[in-house]
Amino acid sequence: MGLYVVLDGGVALSRNGAELHVARQNEVLGAWALFDNDPMPVAAKTAEPTRLLRISREDFYDLLSDNVEVTAAVFSTIVKRFRKMVEE
Repeated sequence: MGLYVVLDGGVALSRNGAELHVARQNEVLGAWALFDNDPMPVAAKTAEPTRLLRISREDFYDLLSDNVEVTAAVFSTIVKRFRKMVEE
């Protein structure tokens, strides 16, 4: 399990066949997988030639323990996504 950062290209996210979002350069995918073992009901498929950076759960936890700014930014992103989901 891990977190993915879109370096180039795009990843289409869908649920039940309906496209939700196309993640583009510098967007993060899979943040939930870092904290929860249950799968998300979302499918991901590259929308064009794409390069991704994968960060494993273990490497991510090491990064968080060494860098407070990264920890704050990650939780801020997760809260914003959750807020958007609740408000829709």
